[in-house]
Amino acid sequence: MRGEYKNSGNGFQGFSLYSSSDLVNWDSHGLVVPPSSSLPFQVGERPKLIKNPTTGEYVLWFHADSSNYSLAKVGVCYASSVTGPYTCPQEGVFSPLGMESRDMNVYVDPVNDQGYLLFATNGNADTAVAKMTSDYKNVTTLTQTIHSRLEGFGVFRDDAGLYNMVVSNQSGWQPNANSLYTTSDLGKVNLTYSNYIAPQGVNTYNSQNTFEIQPNDNLDVYLGDRWWVTDLEQSSYVWYPIVSRSLVHLPLWRPDSSAQGYAVPANKTFPLSPSTATKTGSQAAFGDCAACPSGKIATYVGNGNTFTLNDVTTPSGNAGDVWVSVYYSNQNSYPDWRFGSVTVNGKTNNITYPTGGNPANTLQDTPVKLSLQAGNNAVTFGAPANDPTQYAADISHIIVWQSDA
Repeated sequence: MRGEYKNSGNGFQGFSLYSSSDLVNWDSHGLVVPPSSSLPFQVGERPKLIKNPTTGEYVLWFHADSSNYSLAKVGVCYASSVTGPYTCPQEGVFSPLGMESRDMNVYVDPVNDQGYLLFATNGNADTAVAKMTSDYKNVTTLTQTIHSRLEGFGVFRDDAGLYNMVVSNQSGWQPNANSLYTTSDLGKVNLTYSNYIAPQGVNTYNSQNTFEIQPNDNLDVYLGDRWWVTDLEQSSYVWYPIVSRSLVHLPLWRPDSSAQGYAVPANKTFPLSPSTATKTGSQAAFGDCAACPSGKIATYVGNGNTFTLNDVTTPSGNAGDVWVSVYYSNQNSYPDWRFGSVTVNGKTNNITYPTGGNPANTLQDTPVKLSLQAGNNAVTFGAPANDPTQYAADISHIIVWQSDA
């Protein structure tokens, strides 16, 4: 897994590399492409790493640009080892086929190892697909052009032999409803529009496509960036299984060897309602919510108001450090995320409630890891610890997931 390192602004600060044997536990390998004044670009985005089966080299493609985004090129670095060091030659920053290139991705066809570059061009008005050279370091032929303003490209090949290209509309850092195009031959047959990959109102669960992977023969996975333009360092990923060209919205799952390719751990749902939770504060109230399990949602959480959900247990009833999915409503416009706290057994955890401008009665989920005792626990939701005057999101319910431990 490679990614953009961002700790201050949007200038190029290097590309990071992480590795995992199970997609759950990750090791950091630091910056495999560090920032340098000798590099012929100021912005480096969308790093994508592929291995050439013939040369054995690891080839890293990325969007290379100037600080004002007038350069509009691709960059190519390469190394004999996945962890580097990577060589980034001056001639490795170029205009593919003489065309400008902005947002981009790469794909290697598992059938014949043909590499492809997918990129936005022509002032972002068009999307192009080009074949790569055999060493994966350049392109040779334009094979596709979609006359539409798209970005966030990614491709996977399904069991029917169709090539599916996931795309995002162009809305800056703000998430939107990502969709999907299909073709029987990425090198010859035109891509045609198929469908949205998630309900439109959830803005692809507040994310933008960045890549697709296939961890086993039965599973394709969507990897999405959840950008927060206010502080890009706090941006994160969401990963969802893809079934029948649509995302399966699962807060927690693991790849496995089953026919569907993934498993969902045991879990328990605890709705907030007047009969399950106690509230404090003059504004704290339960509102009606058609999408909520109890038909109610906790409102005005924070700024002196709290809600305590009683009798929360792990699925097994035993003590453990467990992941908890908090389902909430935040109708603020992007990027007005909300923040709050969750307190249990004397320990307070910060929690973030992202938004993509989601409509009413549309629930999103956000994760927090809690230490629960055996038996019943009281879980309290309130304002962020560093600013007790803030309001958190409205809270519907939580799902407690069984730990592997």
